[in-house]
Amino acid sequence: GETATEFRAWQHRRRQRLHRHIAAQVSGPCPPNPRLLERQSGPTCLREKVLIQTEPGFWSPAYVVTPRGGTGRLPAIIFYHGSGPGKQNFVPDEDPTFPRAEPAHEMEYLPYRLAAELNCLVFAPDLRWLGELAETNPAQFLWRHEAARVDFFALFAWDLVCHVEYLCSRPDVDMLRIGAYGSSGGGGATALAALLDERVGAAIVSSTGVSIPQRPELPEGFFRRMRNT
Repeated sequence: GETATEFRAWQHRRRQRLHRHIAAQVSGPCPPNPRLLERQSGPTCLREKVLIQTEPGFWSPAYVVTPRGGTGRLPAIIFYHGSGPGKQNFVPDEDPTFPRAEPAHEMEYLPYRLAAELNCLVFAPDLRWLGELAETNPAQFLWRHEAARVDFFALFAWDLVCHVEYLCSRPDVDMLRIGAYGSSGGGGATALAALLDERVGAAIVSSTGVSIPQRPELPEGFFRRMRNT
């Protein structure tokens, strides 16, 4: 299009097409029905571990970090971890003397800093096939979806929209001020969340590729697992 209005109309049509494709891959919509698993009060923040339902009977774990003393409706940041162990590397116990099972990540504690310094709620979920979802749900492994001819990345994207839906259902979140941040694999998730859901009003994409050109000289199957690009 030649105008902002034409672009937004194209964007709306594109988003609707993506949503129809994604909805055809999942087992069905459902309410998040959040379950509180634990609550920790640290030096600057309160950390809650919750489960939210993204498909019927499929529960996704996440941390919700809020500043101590925060009141009213807070702006929210969705903090997407990178490709690796999951949310735990970024939202450990806030007490710095807590023993670590592995070396600290360079962005460890960042959700706490964001919550305390910006007076906002930070939502840090596990992404599909990573973190606790990989440890406890072997049926979510990528090769099983390929065997079943299910578009795994559609399920991945579905969860991102469910994350926004959950935040909008919380009485302590200002649904007009929701943003997303992620680095590496989390940067890709951030870009996809902003693409799919216009309620994500701001996005910071860090250290991730936004496209991969087709390279005919590369061996066949090189991008077999990169269909989301």
